[in-house]
Amino acid sequence: MHVAIWDLDDTLYHRHVQVGDDYSGTHDIVLFPDALPALTKPDQIDILVTKESREGVQGVKLDALGIRERFEEIHTVRRDEDKREVFASIRERFALPIYVIGDRVDSEILYGNELGMMTILCPRGKYLFRKPGSEVEREFYAEVPIDVEFIGKYHEAGVFLDRLAKLPRIVNVTYLKMSVANDREASPELAVKGVATTFRFLEQKNEPAKPGKKPGAKPGAKPPKGA
Repeated sequence: MHVAIWDLDDTLYHRHVQVGDDYSGTHDIVLFPDALPALTKPDQIDILVTKESREGVQGVKLDALGIRERFEEIHTVRRDEDKREVFASIRERFALPIYVIGDRVDSEILYGNELGMMTILCPRGKYLFRKPGSEVEREFYAEVPIDVEFIGKYHEAGVFLDRLAKLPRIVNVTYLKMSVANDREASPELAVKGVATTFRFLEQKNEPAKPGKKPGAKPGAKPPKGA
């Protein structure tokens, strides 16, 4: 048995495609094909923790998707940072393995990692993360590059990059490119692309001892008497 903490938007359905900035289309949203099977596992306690920008809208989405009854608990928060407090409360109440599933490395995935929970990133909303190639090994560490691509408003791009900077590990963002994704006067959006590079230490490899030499023996040293 384990606990699964779910995000809603762009994790269980494609919010960025199906719902407009004015919340049009909310009543017609549909789940990702793999979402329902993931919510029907018998050995899983499902809990929803979702940010609500307009009062009542997340409830409308749950009813449109037909998944309200799938969750043991439903928590709505006003700010992304509030998710951390809810996660901590869940950890205190359940003595079980806990998984956090979401699409935001700077939100639910970040808070889950900070609290020592297992996290599963679903890169299929407007925030896309892809590993572009092989790691680059240096003397004692390796560079791990990840392609980043998302569409959002100008201030959302700033918030996203700020949260990357606050992750509990070093992340360098390079090759950053911003372009206009659409020309809607009321709500213009940017297409942002770049490479986020993080790092990991390499395991030290012990060189095998040369034949006829004892580990730690100095060159030219005489064997002890009686040997």
